[in-house]
Amino acid sequence: MINKCTQPHCSSNVTQTYKPYAGPSTVNTPSFLNIFGIVKDCFELISALIKAKKNNDTEGKFDANIRLAGIPVNAISTTSSIVNNAYQFSLLLHAHIFSNSFKVFSKVSIIPGIVLCFIEGIFESIGAWRNGSFLKSLNSQIIKEIPNLLSLSSTKEKEKVLLSWAVKFEKQMNSSKKKPGIELTAVTQILQLIRSNLSTFDKGYFRSLLEKMTETEKGVFFDIVQRFLDQIKLQLVQTDISSLKNSYLSLSSERKHQLNIFVTQKYPYLSTREAAEKINELKDQARCEQQAKLDRRTDLAKEVTNNLPEIEEDFLSFDSTVRQSALTRAEALLKDVTIQAEKKLYHHIVGIVAIAMSLIGLIFALTVCPQIIALLFITLGACTGLARYFMAKGLLGHKGWAMDYKNCVPGWIGKRIFKPSPANTDLSSHRVTSKMG
Repeated sequence: MINKCTQPHCSSNVTQTYKPYAGPSTVNTPSFLNIFGIVKDCFELISALIKAKKNNDTEGKFDANIRLAGIPVNAISTTSSIVNNAYQFSLLLHAHIFSNSFKVFSKVSIIPGIVLCFIEGIFESIGAWRNGSFLKSLNSQIIKEIPNLLSLSSTKEKEKVLLSWAVKFEKQMNSSKKKPGIELTAVTQILQLIRSNLSTFDKGYFRSLLEKMTETEKGVFFDIVQRFLDQIKLQLVQTDISSLKNSYLSLSSERKHQLNIFVTQKYPYLSTREAAEKINELKDQARCEQQAKLDRRTDLAKEVTNNLPEIEEDFLSFDSTVRQSALTRAEALLKDVTIQAEKKLYHHIVGIVAIAMSLIGLIFALTVCPQIIALLFITLGACTGLARYFMAKGLLGHKGWAMDYKNCVPGWIGKRIFKPSPANTDLSSHRVTSKMG
């Protein structure tokens, strides 16, 4: 049975209600406090798995299954932790409730916690890898570093900034076998303007070249250089826009061909019209899966989907003003996408650090080293996990790097303390219910 997709832009008259599963705000490390969240976590994961299957979200199914596998381990670890804490408390009160042989159980009870750390660590590592790979596929860092020479007043400033950028840019180009979406002709031209025919930059040659120019010639020279810089930026932005479209918003010819073959082989009894409908349904689901991947990495799938076609169309306009507007909007969109992906990457990294700290503490607790060391690492892990909670609540729910401290406070408390804040940059506004015609 093929489920009907409920992602946006997947088929006509489809209502968007699906929010891809992206993991918890907190880090699920071993603690007796987990008893308050195990049941809730279990229901949320089952719900996420059902929704992921319904929306053909492969990554969502994988993530939910991994964390579901940790639920029984978490239950055993939490139960053991409660009993172990009771044992430690009895020792503190010198009330010998447990026998001396319980010390063995105290050590063994740590093992489920170690297993839980490995499971949660796998989940966080996969999340970090996804976002890291996504960011690496974009040219955002190179685009951000391209200078605007016209904003500088003196020739010396322009010379210094240009040389610094050119050296860094050539290293970026040489560090990758595949050039980041730039035509080599444009690169060659810009580099020839600011270096000699040697394989490395000759600053002396460049400066002597400028010294021979009049102020008017220098102005013309830097105007020409800036036009090449703008050309490089335009090519990089268009490459990133194309990459987003091809990877997350459209199906390749090869993928469409595979779907055609699949339907032909699996449903040979269908009529031509029915086969075409089945192919279109599978294409819708494939697009749903792509958009779920983008939303999991950026939370901006709807915004990218809505704005990208118009930006691409405006890039082809004969009107230079329209093309410049498209470039400005594309840069803003790519900046938002990059920042959201970076925040999610750091969110996963902080989770990995918290889990690693807790894991080291648990391993130390199994050894003969002083227990204070184990306690120190476990405490550090808990504090790092708390920092991750504040990151999730204060950073991930909106665009930009501004910290929303109000959102870090639980809703039922926050409503009594803070006034409602405008939600113009709240990412929940990018996941409202909408009808696609």
